[in-house]
Order: sequence, then C-alpha cells, then structure tokens
Amino acid sequence: MATRFSRLLLAYPRWHRRLHGPDMLTALEDCAAADRPVSARRFVLDGIACRLRVRGAGAKLIAACVSLVAAAGLAAGVSWVGWQATVKPWPSVEQATRMAGPMLPPGTPDRTWRHDQTLVTWLAESDRIPSAVLGTPEINEGGVELTYSWPSADVPGALAQIERRAADAGWQTTLNDNYDLVARRDGMRVRVLSFTGNTTVRVSPDVPAPAYHLGRLGAAAGALLGWLAAAAAIARYRRVPPPARSFAHAASLLGVSVLIPATLLNLAALGLGSDSLNIAPPWIGYEVFAARPGAILGGLCLCVAWLLTIIGKGDEVSAAAAR
Repeated sequence: MATRFSRLLLAYPRWHRRLHGPDMLTALEDCAAADRPVSARRFVLDGIACRLRVRGAGAKLIAACVSLVAAAGLAAGVSWVGWQATVKPWPSVEQATRMAGPMLPPGTPDRTWRHDQTLVTWLAESDRIPSAVLGTPEINEGGVELTYSWPSADVPGALAQIERRAADAGWQTTLNDNYDLVARRDGMRVRVLSFTGNTTVRVSPDVPAPAYHLGRLGAAAGALLGWLAAAAAIARYRRVPPPARSFAHAASLLGVSVLIPATLLNLAALGLGSDSLNIAPPWIGYEVFAARPGAILGGLCLCVAWLLTIIGKGDEVSAAAAR
C-alpha cells in the first residue's frame, strides 16, 4: 500500500513532494487504516492542478507566452513530419509540363526552374551559409516553375480562358484578383500568376491536409506541456538565490520577446490551413529572415532560464523557503 501511495504522489511536483510528501503519505495511510480511503482519482487530479498552478499576474503572463511558444514549436515539428510522410512526389519538368498542359500559355517557356523543396529562395552560393542562421529574405514555393512572355494585353481575359480549360480538364480552380489562379487535382497544385507580358506557371505537390491536422494536435499538446514547464520553472524560480533569479528572469523575458514573430507566423499558418492560396506550412516562422534569428536566440534564452532554476537549487525546498 505504501508503494501505491508513493506512486500517487508522483502526480505532484517534486518541490511539493519534498516539502509535504511525508505528511501526505502519513495522512493517506491513516485514512486507509480508518477505512476512509482517499479517492485516487481526486488525489491525482489535485496533483495535476498543483503542477498547473501559477500565482501572480506577471507569472501567468510569462507562462501563457511560453505555452504559446511551445504550441507553435511542437506544431511545427509534428506538421513537418506529417508533411514529409504524406506529400506527393515532386514532379520532373516533363511531368509538370504534361500535367499543367491545359494551363500553359502558347509557345515555349523563356525560363524553366526546378527545386524539390516546400519553401525555397533564390540565393547566391555566398548567401547560403548566413541564410542558414539568419533565414531567407524571400521565400518562394518549390516545384517546377515555367516563365512565359505572355499575354501582351487583357490579362483577366487570358487568365479566364486558362481557368475554363483547367476546369474542363477536371481541375478545381480558385481565381484571385484576376491575375492569380490556383488549380488542384489528385494531390498536385498548379499556380498561374499572370501580368501584362509575363506569366509564371508553378507546378508542385499540393499542401497535405493531414500535416495541418497533426499540427493542430501538436499545438494543443505543446500548449499544455509549455504551461507545465513554465509552471515548474516559476515554482523553482522563487526559491533560487537572487543573482540566479534575476538572470533567469531576464533570460526568460528576452527569450519570449524575440520568439514572438516566429510563434505568430507558425500559428497564423496553422490557422490558414491547407486551403490557403499561398503555401504557408506551420514551420514558416523558422524560415524567414525576420523571425529565424529570434527563434534561435529565444530558444537558447528559455533553455538557459530553465537550467538556472535547476542549477540554482530551485528544487531544494525547506520549510523556511516555502513560507
């Protein structure tokens, strides 16, 4: 019975077990001996509530921000895995040309470009190393891209003709602002951007909806885990020495602040879902130039703040420290 009660105590955070564990075990054993056993379900739920408890408006705000950051991070990770597992194969130039035949302008393309990657940017070789850290200044959709010098005039009319041909061939079409056409069929996607004297046709695998479903589940799990992690760190933070406490506080504030752009971009992309005209995967916040450096720095800062609450002996609790 003592072993069972000790296992039930694991529902409570470590600092609570160290401070109140012996008394709680004694109370549980006394209740069992008096034939008034404590409900295991209620006991575990109270322990979980203790893990989730955060006191103070400022502490709750930090915990909420960390929860959002964790939601965006886990959503990005699981959606990326789901994307790689469910996306259609990348087409070759020949396959893309044949597939998009009803939507191709007359003549031969002036330029053909191919890149088998969900998000890509045109970079010089000298820019590739800094972009790996700083992010890319301009993100484009991958796949096969064909550029034509067409039409010379009447862009809306020319694009309307392409839309009719695509619909007749069984494509599901969406026309935006009379210059942007997106057609979908059989897990593939064709986008036609047409301006006076210039038309670009992009052929790529369509956005896999399961990746977004997984991302939303990941976001829910990440929000809960982030709150639990923040609540545990805040509980330890209040018992570390003042120097380490000040440094942990500064690191957590900086980390949350610089992570905001990447977090908002990831969550916005998750909210847009697979029906968006633009390809916006839930990890886009970790790709763009303005957000990736903040994501890297913010993640490091939050890790430092977390470690400081452990190294600073935040798990060691005395009766005097708990008061």
